[in-house]
Amino acid sequence: MKFSEEELLQVVAKRVRKYTSNESTSVTYQTARQILSSVLYCIQEVDFDVSHATAYEKSYELSEGNNNLTAMKAFEIGLNKKKDKIKRAKKLFASLCVRFEDYHNDCYRETIIDGMKAFFERYDVDFDATNHLLTLDYPLICEVKNIQGIDLIYEYLYRTSLEQEFLGYFSKEEVEKILIAYHRDYSGLIINIASIVLRNSLGRLLTKQDLNCLSIGEMQRIEIEELFQDKEQDKIRQILNDTLQSFVMEQFKGDICLFEYLKKDINEIAYVLMLGIKQHSLQQVLIEVKDPKSIQEKKYREGGSMEDEALRELIEVMKKQSLEARIELIKKRVKSLSDLKELLQECFYQEECNRVFALLSDEERNVLIEEIKKKLDFDEALYEWEERLIYKI
Repeated sequence: MKFSEEELLQVVAKRVRKYTSNESTSVTYQTARQILSSVLYCIQEVDFDVSHATAYEKSYELSEGNNNLTAMKAFEIGLNKKKDKIKRAKKLFASLCVRFEDYHNDCYRETIIDGMKAFFERYDVDFDATNHLLTLDYPLICEVKNIQGIDLIYEYLYRTSLEQEFLGYFSKEEVEKILIAYHRDYSGLIINIASIVLRNSLGRLLTKQDLNCLSIGEMQRIEIEELFQDKEQDKIRQILNDTLQSFVMEQFKGDICLFEYLKKDINEIAYVLMLGIKQHSLQQVLIEVKDPKSIQEKKYREGGSMEDEALRELIEVMKKQSLEARIELIKKRVKSLSDLKELLQECFYQEECNRVFALLSDEERNVLIEEIKKKLDFDEALYEWEERLIYKI
């Protein structure tokens, strides 16, 4: 639907008078642009093409007789439609709040609960309709693109409700266990929780495990590696897609909207699984929740180093000990990565190094790998233990 510049300017002029309560016909350039954008935004709603509808709009009647409309009439109809969307958005938000879980993630809570409350308090559909106000920092499985204003906010809330529906199938305790295993300080990260849970839940389904637990252990990872070994990404995607579809059919009564939405993450999951198998790093894709008793409380990265003399004495003692005795001495006496590196160089050989690597947290292991990579960047020779760690010998 197209209108002449003259018709549009007449609408804008009328809106300016309303904005200034008929006290003036002039406003700042920025305000004039806001009002013009709002007018065009509302008119576009009348000329909406249903084939380009966002997910929530496909089930909502958008058509209305729009032939021979004046620009003013088209704007008024569009404005009423936007106001109706605000009402529906508030209703959706209220429904979402009743069951919303943030899983102790700060960004999730601040974006959905705090942010949306602020949006509905401040959104100005009359004169600044295209401004959605929020940065929407929490990332969704599928980012909302190419829409603005209340349309964007509604679609964002709708997709959030789908992710919450999916997450609600699992116990809160299990979801939080997976998140802690993903990163112990996950509460401060900007991550998509549903995507992390989706990967592990598909892994559990592929290995015929129940979903009362979300952890993927070594045996399940081996089984998945064998299942996908030598398969191309398209084939992996097809298997994952079929698994997801069966899950949604059985547990969500075939909710097609939920399936189509979660399906958007399948290509990425197929890619990281294929990469994880090729690089022998599947444990970084499919997360294992480890027994707290098996996790060493002492973190070498955070401890203090020994005096040089004490460290040399320990090295001399360890050179005369069995492997098991050397490992026990590390557990009892070593508190820093710098000391541990010295002992790896002096006291452990070939496969023995792997026993020391097993004492490291993922964070500590990554710190060492980054140090080794820097040495490679400068063409520095590596110690035997460094080669074994970075090349997984």
